[in-house]
Amino acid sequence: MATAQSVIRFQDELLIPTLIPRYAELLDLEQWMGFMGHGISWKDLTEQEADELYQWMGPSAFKAIRFSADIISIIRSSKPIVVAGGSCLITTADGKYTGQKEDEISKLIKSLPNLTQITDPMLPIAGADMHLDILEDSLFADHREHLLSAFQEQGQRHLHMFSRFADQHGVHGEIKPCYFSALPMQKKADEFFNGLKSFRRAPLGFTRSQVIWSFTGSWADTLREHGIIPRESEYLVVEPYHHFTEAMYPLNDSGSNISILLMMFKEYLLKNGYGKNDNSGVAGGIAFFPYVQADGRLGFANTTSSQTCCTGKREEFLASRLKTMDITRVPALVSDDLYADGLNCLYMFPECREALYAIHALWQHIENESTRACAHIPTYGISVKQRHQAVKEATLKVRASHELMCTWKNQHDILYAYLTRMIRQVF
Repeated sequence: MATAQSVIRFQDELLIPTLIPRYAELLDLEQWMGFMGHGISWKDLTEQEADELYQWMGPSAFKAIRFSADIISIIRSSKPIVVAGGSCLITTADGKYTGQKEDEISKLIKSLPNLTQITDPMLPIAGADMHLDILEDSLFADHREHLLSAFQEQGQRHLHMFSRFADQHGVHGEIKPCYFSALPMQKKADEFFNGLKSFRRAPLGFTRSQVIWSFTGSWADTLREHGIIPRESEYLVVEPYHHFTEAMYPLNDSGSNISILLMMFKEYLLKNGYGKNDNSGVAGGIAFFPYVQADGRLGFANTTSSQTCCTGKREEFLASRLKTMDITRVPALVSDDLYADGLNCLYMFPECREALYAIHALWQHIENESTRACAHIPTYGISVKQRHQAVKEATLKVRASHELMCTWKNQHDILYAYLTRMIRQVF
């Protein structure tokens, strides 16, 4: 039976080592957005508190890495708990290729959402009373009416797919959409930043301010005023962990609109953490591991829709994953896409977690065996090039071992079976 200790082990042994150093180092930052410091981790909780939080979260606990300090009192509250996350309707990775070309955007929208857009907006939390799926339709449409309707249709697809993904986490509460276009976003964002006195000038009318404003208590109170969430409710911001860290460490281009806003926001948050003072409309926050590629880079910024599962192409995706198993030697973890799939979207299944541990242990065994095999290669009497070639051949021979390949394929068969079931249910 899984416990909070199982979560700590999963994160320490499997998730964190997958990250490239740049993103792993973010976990050690001293100031997280709205957390009044760096928040708390599973290890900061008592055993009773950790198990209580695990029971409330359900399987998504395996992805949650940091919490605002009052998380236990929030989940014990008698008020309904709303968890919310924002859905970028075009990922950074896809945006690099489409730019602002409307014909390419229209074509892309028809194939969305993709898998990273299902896993990254927020975590499906079993004990939450409501999940608010925030859809930034008007922001991405940018006053282009024909694109606005297309983004809204994509938003409906996202809501249905996320709901089916949430079903696999034991979620029973309401899952509700919230479109930017349904609220006076720019007006409210301008009012909020114009009301901050620490800077002389706020870049009014700058659309990115809408996104930043949606992380504040003022936003949550606006949702209550418009009847989108219960007036008496606890509101939790649930986002990938780098959203809570990068916002506190703005870019160096200090004169840009985005940097001015982030500096204003940072100063505001240092005085008004979640649940405190002027930011009390937000009760707290949960930071989680986003979709990460096998090579440790963030999927949202680097995995295009053509590289993952997307609307209308699920069988092509599954066929491509099956093809990755047609090999003759054990691949390195940094190129093992099915292993990454397990970490990203199969963590809720105990059999998949065990398969991931087995694959990780297999690689530790391969490294030990390779070290032993290479110990017999002479250090002197051969050129550096010859030694490198001998080491490479010895390592490849270990990775091609029939016994190790059988173990690798058995564990990947498990991952592929669960991936197939999950993808066909969601997409």
